[in-house]
Amino acid sequence: MLMNSLKNLMNLWVLIMLVVGFYACSDDEEPETLPPTITFTGGNTANAERGQVVTINLNLTAQGKIKSLTANGNSVSGVNVGQITQELAYDFTVPATAELGVLEINFVLEDQKNRTAVATFSITVIGSTIQVTQDITTNTTWEEGNIYVLNNTIKVENATLTIEPGTIVQAVDDGKPIQDATKTLIALRIEPTGKIIAEGEAQKPIVFTVNSSNPLPGMWRGLVIKGDPLATNHNAGSLKYVRIEYGGGDEDTPTSDKGALTIINAGISTKIDYVQVYKSLGEGFRIEGSTIALTNCISTENLKSNLNIRHTGSAAAGDVIHTNLYLQRFISHNSTVNKDSRDILMSNPPTGFNGNTLTAANVTLLGPGAAFTAGGSPSTADAMRSESRNGRILIYNTIVAEFPEDGLRFSNNDPNSRVEHSYLFKISGVDASGIPELGNSTALRENAVQFAAPVYNNNINPSTTTIAGIGVNDFTPNAVQSSTFNPTTLNDSNFSFQAFQYVGAIGATDWTTGGWAKNADGTIRN
Repeated sequence: MLMNSLKNLMNLWVLIMLVVGFYACSDDEEPETLPPTITFTGGNTANAERGQVVTINLNLTAQGKIKSLTANGNSVSGVNVGQITQELAYDFTVPATAELGVLEINFVLEDQKNRTAVATFSITVIGSTIQVTQDITTNTTWEEGNIYVLNNTIKVENATLTIEPGTIVQAVDDGKPIQDATKTLIALRIEPTGKIIAEGEAQKPIVFTVNSSNPLPGMWRGLVIKGDPLATNHNAGSLKYVRIEYGGGDEDTPTSDKGALTIINAGISTKIDYVQVYKSLGEGFRIEGSTIALTNCISTENLKSNLNIRHTGSAAAGDVIHTNLYLQRFISHNSTVNKDSRDILMSNPPTGFNGNTLTAANVTLLGPGAAFTAGGSPSTADAMRSESRNGRILIYNTIVAEFPEDGLRFSNNDPNSRVEHSYLFKISGVDASGIPELGNSTALRENAVQFAAPVYNNNINPSTTTIAGIGVNDFTPNAVQSSTFNPTTLNDSNFSFQAFQYVGAIGATDWTTGGWAKNADGTIRN
């Protein structure tokens, strides 16, 4: 009996010792700790240009003690291994080749228990602002998203200037009043030995403008492209999805004006496609002595002619070169600006020299409406006037509307000129004295009157609307106005027209939208 009691006491003692030992061992283990964390001081986003250094301030916490820190898989130096907390400034250089948009840096903090924390810092890569002060004499690329500021007139000579989509080119305005005699005006000039390749995209156009918070027409000249007058077909480059704004000043005579896009002695190999000239002090497009095509182009709210067709050279020198211009899908429109010239003006060459020629299809010319007056009268608010001696004009599938005076007025033109399958309406025909003219002369005047004959298949109703949706600054019809005329019949060795069998510049698809062009009020046509 006694022996059993002693035995039980011994077993109880062993059990107590085991329990005490267990708890004693447990007291020697480390207490449970929280996983590591990463936070940012000042937020987790930043904007930066290519090549710019961004300082990222991190707060590291690791109760299990810091083991390592990486950024996008690369070890970060300066980490205090074994510490529980650390404030760390990490410098990141945006790569020179980084694409525009969001660039993410993923940080991973690991503690000595192999637990990790992940945090992301986002850098929005933006374009750089680059000052341009020297002429371009070697092949040069202006990169997407950057702003290139022209501090003076820049010439491109013996080189090609390539401009990527989404690039902005700004001319410095000296702050003096428009047309002040002492004003310094800037231009980008492509010389005969130079070339420009400026090809944007609908959603990423290339924009030539002025660096002013209050931009006005005439704050700079614009883009001047000069070809070689002795070349058979001078290729000066290409423009596509380009917008040229607030140009038209004359850098040689600041009190005067010129074209915001001036093309001189260029050949048909020079491509002008999806280009808008907006709010020029002078002409929008000024084409001199060139054989060239303008396709999918818009001329908006310019104070002189939206398109001026001219020759180069002089009778005295005997070097006159006339312009041979092709248009397809061209829009010209002005609303209430104080316009003092025709939408399209074809100038007269010297006596004894051939006139300029225009071959056009799918054009829309819209005036400011009957209430408009310029200088006290609407006498210069015509859609088109040709003064070109022996000049040939071929116009098909065209809309002419909303002009206070005349629609088409031709003088001294080639007897082979034609206006066919076109609509002319809402043309007031008010002369300088305010007296309405009679009959078709409101829409067709001088040598153009003949095209009222039924054989030309024109729809001429000067005082009425004939295409729904067409009006002042509204060049998109409610429905496609079909035509039986196929423009491909106009094809020649220089240019091939597209088979757009509808009247006006816009058919089933509105090619003016997408973000590259502006409305008259300055909003983007999305």
